[in-house]
Amino acid sequence: MYRSTRQSVMKYKYFYTDYATNKEIPGEAPKVADRSRVMRSMKRVLQRPDNFLGILNDRNQCLQFMVNADRSVLIDIPIIGDGAFCGSKSKMATLSKCLALVESLNGDEDFQDLLPDEAFIAEAAVQEGFKKPWWKFWGK
Repeated sequence: MYRSTRQSVMKYKYFYTDYATNKEIPGEAPKVADRSRVMRSMKRVLQRPDNFLGILNDRNQCLQFMVNADRSVLIDIPIIGDGAFCGSKSKMATLSKCLALVESLNGDEDFQDLLPDEAFIAEAAVQEGFKKPWWKFWGK
């Protein structure tokens, strides 16, 4: 019982850019919201290619989502080592799988453990693969 109550009131910080509406919550100034509010924003924002949304936990780890041209969604977890961005774990998924992942969050997880089967991609490969500035908020 305690766990489900805790889940419903867990707070996260989140940010997004929605190019369809030209609205954003900048990564430099994320808003605090409970998981259900974050999921409502995901459903709205993660519809158009290039739109993205990120979630920060209490450890200041980031779980982020970006819509691809084919409407699949890239799930990305930046890995910070010694205070600097050193790479990423990524996976392609549907929006419903992304929502299920966020629904499973309990508030005390280590985001870096969320994609255990995905390989770590070093910083140089990540930056070569993505030319857009959507990761500008990683590892300040």
